[in-house]
Amino acid sequence: MAGMRWLLMCIMALTGILQSEAQTVPKLFMGASPSSEITLEKCSAAGVPGLARVFDIVPRVSDLQSSCFIVSNQSERTIIGIGVQWTIVDSSGKKINRPFKTHSYLAQNFAPLAAPHQRLIVMPAMFIQEPELQSNSGLIVSSPGRQFISLFSNAAQVHAEIDSIIFGDGEVAGPNALRLHAEIQARKDAADVVVRHVHASAAVFLRSSGQMPSEPPAFAQHVHEFVKQIDGQLSPDHPIAGALHQLSEPSANDLVTERAGRFAQDLLHTRHFRGVFELIQSIPSPPVFYRKDGQKL
Repeated sequence: MAGMRWLLMCIMALTGILQSEAQTVPKLFMGASPSSEITLEKCSAAGVPGLARVFDIVPRVSDLQSSCFIVSNQSERTIIGIGVQWTIVDSSGKKINRPFKTHSYLAQNFAPLAAPHQRLIVMPAMFIQEPELQSNSGLIVSSPGRQFISLFSNAAQVHAEIDSIIFGDGEVAGPNALRLHAEIQARKDAADVVVRHVHASAAVFLRSSGQMPSEPPAFAQHVHEFVKQIDGQLSPDHPIAGALHQLSEPSANDLVTERAGRFAQDLLHTRHFRGVFELIQSIPSPPVFYRKDGQKL
């Protein structure tokens, strides 16, 4: 009898531990989709082929599984931008807001986040394109840090609201408090500013050194060829470095100036000037952004 009582106590203790652990898993509350062409659903590794690979590559990311959801693109258009407002509620009821956003113009190939009828996997600070999970090539996972992950995994509740979905034709759906469309446009505008400054400083140098042809078409071509031949890292006394230093210290507090300053810093410090400059130069123009109801963004 004593042995049975001891066994029963052990079972009760174990049950209490399991219940306690289960209670620490945060509950995910999801807001409504901002578009009838987008569906949202909670997800797990079992429900998304290939997602388990992410957790195998970076095991600590598995702690974010309870905050994982799927954005399904039911439209005939691509998705090029998404913003998510995350709210973490701890055991005392304290709320912490963590907004995250991404867009196609951050990628080297500027590919859509989701093609028509494709899905995007979303976790805090992580956006994973479903085709990448199912690819036979190596999967590169960029994950948040342990402290950030614990913020979500230890929460009592996690709330996820779609702030914006931006379609490939420029439609912006959702509250758009994060102003993602403005950030996309600013990235292109900043790229144009940097390219103009690089070409202008190259032209000044070539003219002052007597290396410029007199005909305007040949003039422009010569500038492009001069910039194209720059490789490696810029030396401090390079004729283009001065213009980039000016851009890298923005005097105004706006998105374009700030982004141009970052591009300038990248060009000043990279060891592969030509590759980085060509990438900046190749950033495509985004679509004209609009709301379906015609309201101003």
